Amino acid sequence: MNKFTGMVAAAAFGVGLAVAAPANAAFLSIDGGTFGQIPGGTGENDFLNPLFGGASQLNGYFGSDLLINLPVQGTVTVNFYGAEAGYTNTFSLGGGLITFTHNGGTGPDSVIAGSLASPLDSDSVVGSGVGLLTFSFLTDQTNVDGPSGSVSNGTNPDDSAGTADSPNFFLSCDPTGVGTGTDCDTVYVFLDDAGAGPDDNHDDFLVTITVSVPEPASMALLGGGLLGLGLLARRRRR
Repeated sequence: MNKFTGMVAAAAFGVGLAVAAPANAAFLSIDGGTFGQIPGGTGENDFLNPLFGGASQLNGYFGSDLLINLPVQGTVTVNFYGAEAGYTNTFSLGGGLITFTHNGGTGPDSVIAGSLASPLDSDSVVGSGVGLLTFSFLTDQTNVDGPSGSVSNGTNPDDSAGTADSPNFFLSCDPTGVGTGTDCDTVYVFLDDAGAGPDDNHDDFLVTITVSVPEPASMALLGGGLLGLGLLARRRRR
């Protein structure tokens, strides 16, 4: 059975019944970085039309870390919405508990979901933890950072100036709104793999990360059964 052991720094994992966090508490926090918009300059973001109603820009943060605050047992769900990238790019969470890969393809060969309600793939894992959420992007490019390019949460370059020559990601709680919020239960993660230089378009991979916990009443009814039947294992939906 897979729980997300190793998924977060300073993690604590329980085997008893959890209770829901306070209603006004957010499970995810965008930490640090620089507020700004994607795409920048003359860049184009291929997610704008199918997923965000044709918005001209999306709001969020460059160079930030993503923190999780889940001291009770809950579920982390990752939705994959595709990529417009010539490189083979892979997203990995929790040391490989959840992975998604785009095998390369730009322009008409790109693979992008038709709406936010219909991700290309989705996966979830159950556990608890507090600290830096462990995820990374890996590309097969050969012109950055040695034989391949990669960026991990906690070492994300700040590309607010649009000049980064290494992979970096852009975080947002509310891409089409004011965008300045940093605490939420769903965060959008946009990758720029730096394959076309510092184009600041951040459409080389998109996932959302959502954290949730059952309501207390549901936990009281279902918690023991879930533990007994081994349903804390990783769940996958295609």
